[in-house]
Amino acid sequence: MDDKTALSLSPEELSWVKGYPEAWRAAALLVLRYAHAFNELDATWLRGCLAPAVTYASQSVFQELAGRTAVWEYLSGKIAALRSEGKDSMVRVELGSDAMGGKPCAIVLQANGPHDKNWVDRPLAYLTIEANSEGNATKLFMVTAVPPPASARRTGVFPGAKSLPKWQPLRRATADYLGLKFHLFVWDGKPPLDTFMIASLEGVLQRLPGAALRVIRLETANEEESEVIAQLGIVSFPELAVYWEDTLVWQGRGLMGADAVERAVKSLFDEQTNAG
Repeated sequence: MDDKTALSLSPEELSWVKGYPEAWRAAALLVLRYAHAFNELDATWLRGCLAPAVTYASQSVFQELAGRTAVWEYLSGKIAALRSEGKDSMVRVELGSDAMGGKPCAIVLQANGPHDKNWVDRPLAYLTIEANSEGNATKLFMVTAVPPPASARRTGVFPGAKSLPKWQPLRRATADYLGLKFHLFVWDGKPPLDTFMIASLEGVLQRLPGAALRVIRLETANEEESEVIAQLGIVSFPELAVYWEDTLVWQGRGLMGADAVERAVKSLFDEQTNAG
């Protein structure tokens, strides 16, 4: 793993790298390589870029990986798993800057299938990398919760990505909304923000016959609900997740009135193909 794949920067990528102080540019180039590797599903972009004592850690995993071999096997294994799906990967990596110190980071986005409409607005995580004097990675750290991944400053630049996964509208076989489920995440259901959103969703249910609502309270969440909260990256309340036939298709945070929720939901469907 000694030879690095040559890195040719686009004008947007070069501008992004040069926007950082000299001391951070080696890390920025490593972030670029990480983005290329996952956007192209080609782990060779990371070959020769890991220091012997490199570590990899994530807020969502307790165990830290240590050493070049362990980190390489983990990253190359993830890329191989994505590639083995045999279809367009739902993962994309964007260049950005972390919210805490403004350092370069790789923003990770993942669509929950072709019907997930606003996945590109919901960063799943972001990765920061530290570099040594030789320009090799000494520490990779994945932020999945605090600060919220959505707080990272974004660029809209996806190195090596030819395109983003194409969204496909949903189709209803009947005029009702059976199969549509709202999961509303609140603190405990008592604060004004919570009660406002609960009332909004109850109003939406009257307009979308067949739809169902589940209110999940953080304060009393069971193990299963807590796992869902972590998987969705929910760190503020209230937040709404919309499912169609048990697949996440839309997610939004903050206050939304019934009209706004209804518009968002109806925009998910190809109305011309719906019955009725």
